[in-house]
Amino acid sequence: MLPIESRLELKVAVSFAEIQSAVWLCGSDKAPGPDGFTFAFIKKYWDKISGDIYMTLKDFERLGNIDKGCNSSFITLIQRPTTLILLMTTVQ
Repeated sequence: MLPIESRLELKVAVSFAEIQSAVWLCGSDKAPGPDGFTFAFIKKYWDKISGDIYMTLKDFERLGNIDKGCNSSFITLIQRPTTLILLMTTVQ
């Protein structure tokens, strides 16, 4: 079981800056899923897609689930001491 401090940190809302930082920490040549989009693609078009990514995560925080249009994928935030890593994985 997680210590109480860690459990409380999981309830803190994720900021736009934390999400962007997590994306930039991912290797550009890594693909989060079999769709072939690498993090280089996500970084290149960040200005166009970041709002959608942010709103998806905020909706998840508020509702506790992700829209059915995303039912084949899930997004996981893994906390590090000073940052969060965004990991997008396709469920098979």
